[in-house]
Amino acid sequence: MPRLAVVICSALMLLCAHLQGVTFKKEPAVTSKAGVHEISFTLSDYTDVTVAIVDASGTVVRHLVSGALGKNPPAPLQANTLSQTVTWDGNDDFGKKVSGDCQVLVKLGVYSKLKRYLGDDKQVLSMFVRAISVAPNGDLILLGSENKWGRSWVRRFDNQGKYKNTIVPYPANTPKERLKDIHYFEINGERIPYVANAQNGSTQSFMSALREQDISYDKDGNLIISSAVGSLSNHGPAHYLLKIHPEGGHPVKDGYMGPQIINERGFFGGAGESVSNVFSSTACSPDYKWIYLKTHIAGWSYDKLRTHGIYRVTWSDKKLPEKLFIGKKEPGNDDYSFNMPIGIGVDTKGNIYVCDHGNARVMIYNSEGKFLNKFTVKDPYQVKIHRKTGEIYVLSRDIKQNPTKKPLSSVRKFSALSTGDIKELASVVTQEKRNTPSFKAMALDDTGADTKIWVVHHHRYMSADSVYALYDKGTALERGEDINNRNGLLFPLYVTADEKNNRVIVKNFQEKASFKQIDLKTNEVTDFKLQLDEVAVSPSGHLLGPSGWNVRMTLFEADGKKKGFPGKPKGIGPWKLGADAKGKDVIAKVKGAGQGGRGFTYDGHGNFYVIKMGQYQKAQIDKYSADGELLKEKLIDNLPYGSGGIAVDFQGNIYVGTSLRPMSDDEEFWPHGFDKHVPKYGWKYYKKERPAPWDRVYYNTYMFYWGSVVKFGPEGGKFTSWRPEGYTGKQGAYLAAKPTDIPKDAQLFRTGYLNVVHAITGAKWIYKGCSPIPTDGESWGDPSCSCWNIRMCTDPYGRVFTPNAFRFSVEMIDTNGNQMERIGRYDNRDSAERDPEKVGLGWPFSVSRIGETLYICDMVNNRIAEVDLLYQAEATASIKQ
Repeated sequence: MPRLAVVICSALMLLCAHLQGVTFKKEPAVTSKAGVHEISFTLSDYTDVTVAIVDASGTVVRHLVSGALGKNPPAPLQANTLSQTVTWDGNDDFGKKVSGDCQVLVKLGVYSKLKRYLGDDKQVLSMFVRAISVAPNGDLILLGSENKWGRSWVRRFDNQGKYKNTIVPYPANTPKERLKDIHYFEINGERIPYVANAQNGSTQSFMSALREQDISYDKDGNLIISSAVGSLSNHGPAHYLLKIHPEGGHPVKDGYMGPQIINERGFFGGAGESVSNVFSSTACSPDYKWIYLKTHIAGWSYDKLRTHGIYRVTWSDKKLPEKLFIGKKEPGNDDYSFNMPIGIGVDTKGNIYVCDHGNARVMIYNSEGKFLNKFTVKDPYQVKIHRKTGEIYVLSRDIKQNPTKKPLSSVRKFSALSTGDIKELASVVTQEKRNTPSFKAMALDDTGADTKIWVVHHHRYMSADSVYALYDKGTALERGEDINNRNGLLFPLYVTADEKNNRVIVKNFQEKASFKQIDLKTNEVTDFKLQLDEVAVSPSGHLLGPSGWNVRMTLFEADGKKKGFPGKPKGIGPWKLGADAKGKDVIAKVKGAGQGGRGFTYDGHGNFYVIKMGQYQKAQIDKYSADGELLKEKLIDNLPYGSGGIAVDFQGNIYVGTSLRPMSDDEEFWPHGFDKHVPKYGWKYYKKERPAPWDRVYYNTYMFYWGSVVKFGPEGGKFTSWRPEGYTGKQGAYLAAKPTDIPKDAQLFRTGYLNVVHAITGAKWIYKGCSPIPTDGESWGDPSCSCWNIRMCTDPYGRVFTPNAFRFSVEMIDTNGNQMERIGRYDNRDSAERDPEKVGLGWPFSVSRIGETLYICDMVNNRIAEVDLLYQAEATASIKQ
């Protein structure tokens, strides 16, 4: 579409103006005649202009215009001139006459400035802590991730459990040489991370869906971890040993990837390995020459790969040796056999300790693999050896999780190998009511005068793990305080600003108390009980949202008490969207457990709009009155089923996010600057040869999740969609052949893996660059049925604010599709310590606003960025009425 080139030109002109600074060459002047006021002013350079009418109390009563000057400014601004004339008819935003004297306020050169981060409690751990370890200097290292969707992190705490810094995702100031094997792009002087998995915002390959494991360290203190198994959105990756620098990135000398443990295999079907039970153990020899390794993976997709032994490798090895160092392929119970070996430990003499889980014992060997001793422990899982005393600590847990009994877990202390007859000296035993062991990971801190065992204590489903120390008192292990503060944000998805109650409401994913509210005065985070999957605030202050798999929209009071619509106490919906090709009703559904639908929003007049979408089927946008009465069905019809995120401005224009690509390969395929970096073709299941880092994932995540904002007028529009010639797949609701009745003014685009063509009528413009927006047209793996989709918003000027996660920013777009400002750059959660005014974003997912303050949900960094929109210059002029 020609307008796309205009967007790029406007953005470049704005960048130059921002760098140079803009002023008024002629300040605003007003000429009034017969109730019409003509406002004129002249700028020193091309930039953006915002014009408003302010009454005597200082309140903006009319938002006249805000947009970028140049070739394509929004009306009533004039194109290609620095001298502007704007008229005002004397009415406010609702068409009512404004009484009394007023002022016109003209502002130039919008820019963003971080005000603060909300809910940014660095002692809050995400739901699942997968590994805990003590670094050589005594720091506590925690690794966390979510199984299915795969978001992972590594954080450092001091030896008392106080937060120090985040290691993964890496900080923005990580030296380039420590990112060479992780990969990044440079565009217009900005370093932008390569995204390995867009469903969870992962900027490092093989880090999505990390599992339970031991972390070991090389001689320089770099972390050695076992790579991810696989998630819903990245099936069958290769498994590697990875090295992580303790300050982020990888060590320069050794690089990122060590020996390959398992070959890539690709798509498994359904949830893939995301439900597999995994524990990987690594331990280094005292001279750091050897790494001992065992990965235990329980699940249908890995059973044939299981062995009952441990390997010995060096970091420079390309793959595992053909022969096990100790043990055999098949299970056994003699002194050189194991049955489900799991954890590995090494003492200062190089002796090797192996948790022989299935045989209920810990086996001990010398550095050459010769049997030395053994002792009985039920369900041994991890083993650690005190470097000074030689005493042995074992964590036990029942990985079989027999549903007929209450599972036990324990931490037990045993005497040293040197004592000959190894005996139990102290223990802590837990018993849970549900079928989940309570202790799931441990780490030994023997660096100080007091010995302590750090443990991860899992409580129950949908509840955050505890992390605390067990202090070794000789014959007893005494529990310390939990370092996990549960009052903050664990996994924020959607943020909704509520001006009337001076708060923001945040939807937390996969948490029992799924909503939090943050007081904007105190920054206090509290639970908010609300029986919805997400929420919007009406102009009157009521709360609206969907609930249930078959979406039903319900109205609530501001305090969370159910209100209901007049005559519809249970809400409106679920909805039938017509019949599919087989004549079966298509029902509007959610696109992910507990995550609501694909989007809904209010306009400035109290009407609300809902995206209704079937599973791989028809989708439409309908308009309702504030009382829940249907005003317009199929305002936008046949919306692609990957679409998500909707905003409506004061004039009723509709903005929706969807996955679109140019029809011609000669057009700029990706948002500006990315064409030379990102492939414009897809692949599946590792079957296509391709260079690093694209060979590390089984699909092109940019192709699947990078979309566009499409603007429709109040009259709406329509998508007509079909499969391109030669496509043989059957999934989805799209026609198999091109229709013959496509309007002549329709504009053609492709989506996703270029296997669907959309003819769009009614679209005013397309803006490349909103994400994550899942594709349509594919059914393999979760990329096609992705749960993740953005939320955008508008303001009274009609400006649109949309997340653009691949750029780690929020795009500010005027009503003609010009980029006015790009808000935010990549960083991890430590950015505020480096530059207090910089907006650091790890994965912006949703955005809301109050006035000219934005609230950006940063999913990866567990916080909400509160950002002010400021201006380089402003001036006023009086208006007499």
